[in-house]
Amino acid sequence: MNRKYRVWCKNNNEWERDTCYLAPDGTLYQRKRNGLIPCREDTHVVQFSSGLPDKNKFEIYDGDVIEYKVTDKDGELLTKRMTVYLENGKFKTQISTLFAVHLICEVVGNIFNTEV
Repeated sequence: MNRKYRVWCKNNNEWERDTCYLAPDGTLYQRKRNGLIPCREDTHVVQFSSGLPDKNKFEIYDGDVIEYKVTDKDGELLTKRMTVYLENGKFKTQISTLFAVHLICEVVGNIFNTEV
């Protein structure tokens, strides 16, 4: 699995900026002046990169909200919006694998700041 990740801080409602380290055992640490301090799981959320780009070449992460357009059987253009999630090592959406839609979708936000 791709080990690239980002970390959301629930206390500050923002992404941590280059201050977190994910150990091989899955423990999340934050770099402080006095060294590495374990992060509390209830205040920090780790989201892994899928390694796949959207149609605009933006990297897609677990927890991203994506949109894509499809035509229904009557020829009407519909916009689908859904969340990307990681399950059993695979990136999925509510209706398919992420791989099936990544080249036609666009990242429009994430679960922390976008309605689905």
